[in-house]
Amino acid sequence: MKKFICLLAAIAIAASAQAQLKLDSARLKYILSRLYLYEKITNDIYTDSTSSDYPQLVSRYTFRALTQKDYSKITIGENSFSKIGRFATVNINSDESKFYFTPITFVQSKDPTKGPFRFIHSVDFSGEVDDQNIFDFKNKKSIRGSYSLTWVLNSYKFNPKRDVAVHAQIVKSVRTDLTDLYQKAATDAAGYLAVSDDLEDTTKLAIRDKVKKRFFDNLDQVEEKYYNDKWGTKRMTWMKLNFAPLGWDNFSYIDPAQPTTKSSPADKSVYTGSLKVSVNQLLTFPSGKSQFYWAVYAAITRKHSLSEISKPVQWYNMQRLTDSTVTVADDKKVFTLNDATFKTAYRPDAGAQVIYLLTPYKDMSIGLDVATSFAGLVADRSGAYVNRTSFGLLFPFLDKNGDATINVEVFYQRKSYIHTTLANEGIWGIKFGLPFNSL
Repeated sequence: MKKFICLLAAIAIAASAQAQLKLDSARLKYILSRLYLYEKITNDIYTDSTSSDYPQLVSRYTFRALTQKDYSKITIGENSFSKIGRFATVNINSDESKFYFTPITFVQSKDPTKGPFRFIHSVDFSGEVDDQNIFDFKNKKSIRGSYSLTWVLNSYKFNPKRDVAVHAQIVKSVRTDLTDLYQKAATDAAGYLAVSDDLEDTTKLAIRDKVKKRFFDNLDQVEEKYYNDKWGTKRMTWMKLNFAPLGWDNFSYIDPAQPTTKSSPADKSVYTGSLKVSVNQLLTFPSGKSQFYWAVYAAITRKHSLSEISKPVQWYNMQRLTDSTVTVADDKKVFTLNDATFKTAYRPDAGAQVIYLLTPYKDMSIGLDVATSFAGLVADRSGAYVNRTSFGLLFPFLDKNGDATINVEVFYQRKSYIHTTLANEGIWGIKFGLPFNSL
């Protein structure tokens, strides 16, 4: 008898729990009304040609989400003044070793329901390190911290005409599928568990937001799959403003006019703030197997007499042990300069870059990179500058989804000095880029 009573109690508890794992009729009615509302709003916006980021082939939410995804996959560009999103780059050659690092980005209206994807804020770091060991920060030459504002513009072309009736059927199918999903949650526990994340909070506001997200996320998935092969050329354009209020060149030097510096080189730190602006455009052609990128930029930077033109030499502090024996007590890289004639001034820079990227297979890509720049110099003669022109082969290594995991570029650079007595030179180098594929 006692066992029978315990069994009945267990059955009653299980039945009670089963009853609780169901969506009540009041909340179901509210959710279904919201789904109808989202369907109506989506269709109304699709037929409205006055929207700022419209008309497009897909719904407004899907288009905003699509552009964010496409921009997050951009991995080409010239360092921090033009790149999109988070990344890390190391540039190594016989002349210098530089690094660029953007660890932090903030996207305004990241949620497509909150507004169009327009602005990206980021924090950037860059500098020069030892040319023999990029991890040797003891001989670090420069460090900069900057803030960047990126303004994105889009012009996506599509091959078929916009079909309002077809699009309405797609939206209706999403609403119908979700209606069935929530109705199952009102009839059995398994159906409830499938959407339990949407129903944990009992407030209407919380339920509304979660149901809204599920509706538009599902619509995004369906539209992306249906319209994926119907896009024409995707033209992505962005302007980037990079302001570096924190920047210093740090180095040791020997001044022939100061004998003490020969035995103990002096240290110097020079402020090198800068302001840069660039215009960039990436064209992705309909096949998706080729891309064309171009960029132009201009900048003004506080420079000094050693900027762009001087290289350090190895200095050794020799100490005598015996009459015939000496030892190296210390060594470091130093510059030779005349402190009395050392100058600082703001100088302009400008440049351009063109990249053609070909992806014949999903996991294979190769590109040609051509870039040129003109950097103003602080020299005795006005109008002095150095021109750097480079030609590189770019090899993005792709994962199984076709996203870049690391970019490797082998390049040749020609340096030409104008209005100076310095000799022109050519150097080979290699760049390593680590895109995070994320905004």
